[in-house]
Amino acid sequence: LAASRALSRTGARRLANGEQLWSAVRASGGPCGSASGICTIPVGETWVLDSDMDVGALLVEGTLLWDTSIGGITLAAGFVVAEGAGRISIGSPEAPMERMATVYIKANGASHPYVGERVFGGYSAGADEGASTALPTVQVHGRPLQRTWSLLAATAPAAASTLFLAHDPAAMGWRVGDRIGIAATTGVQPGLPPRSEGTTHTITSVVGGGGTSGYPLGIFPPLRWAAAGGSQTVEGFTVGISAEVVNLARSVVLTGDDFSPVSAAAGGGAGPAGLHTIMAGGGAMRVEYARVEKCGQRMIKGRYCLHLHHMADCPGCAFVGNAIEDSAQGGITIHQTHRALVRHNVMWNTRGNGIYTEDGNEMGNQIIENVVVCSTAQEC
Repeated sequence: LAASRALSRTGARRLANGEQLWSAVRASGGPCGSASGICTIPVGETWVLDSDMDVGALLVEGTLLWDTSIGGITLAAGFVVAEGAGRISIGSPEAPMERMATVYIKANGASHPYVGERVFGGYSAGADEGASTALPTVQVHGRPLQRTWSLLAATAPAAASTLFLAHDPAAMGWRVGDRIGIAATTGVQPGLPPRSEGTTHTITSVVGGGGTSGYPLGIFPPLRWAAAGGSQTVEGFTVGISAEVVNLARSVVLTGDDFSPVSAAAGGGAGPAGLHTIMAGGGAMRVEYARVEKCGQRMIKGRYCLHLHHMADCPGCAFVGNAIEDSAQGGITIHQTHRALVRHNVMWNTRGNGIYTEDGNEMGNQIIENVVVCSTAQEC
């Protein structure tokens, strides 16, 4: 099987037994060949996504495998949901999706009967802990980073185009062209203009190695405001005060249409709504090193950027190394789910909460070294 899935000399993925290329399925027509049709991957079938897919919605009852040998593919749909024993796989821990891959959730009114509009994830009806029925799985594995965030090792003055970090950016896996966010380190007083804001920049240079001042990182545009780093003297005391520097770039991106109200039929109201992700009722969801943006559905219960919902005991559930930006309702929510892992995620302007355990009865979850940043108080 491993040999059958090796890359050919031209870079194309060889098919294992029973696999079908999406490009061949699309050519056969039917609802899966239409940008407005509801497409279903049947039980027992495995489709390999080797080219763009644009459908009204996608139900995965079989298996959807993303061809990791091809970059730049976009899957566009009003919702993408695995049901039954359905499986969605964008990369794997052993072979992550190193190239660019985009899941684009459209605001086209397509609504799943349980998890609603503009959703990516999975659903199992009435699954209980220890149930023997086949359950859905969703795996997303982007290009891994050794670290997703660092701290300023030294204060960066206004107009600086080089930062000095506490960790080596090359060793962290950061690259030229990556987008980063730098947290503000001065307060805001009501009624007065901000003395600083969190800002985003593009990495222009990464130099391995560093000195006593930290590891250099070139950025553009230059800083608008100074940002504290290293040790500061406050009222005669030396304390560590450093801006967080977060990497917001990922190879796998979950995005979609701009915020707009969800239909009343799907429980919507007047609040802004983007995409949401959810794994509900059983199975497993593991999202690693992906970017989720324009997400959350304000004032609609259960519609968050990354969400484990009533998964019971789920040691196979994990959100690791993700970047969440521009949320209308929260960042990561763990609801009646136990033994999941939430580690090394960065959140930028997630309105409401950053990380939320919904009922307070969630047990054994590991929430480790995540960063939540609001660029201004008004943004969150």
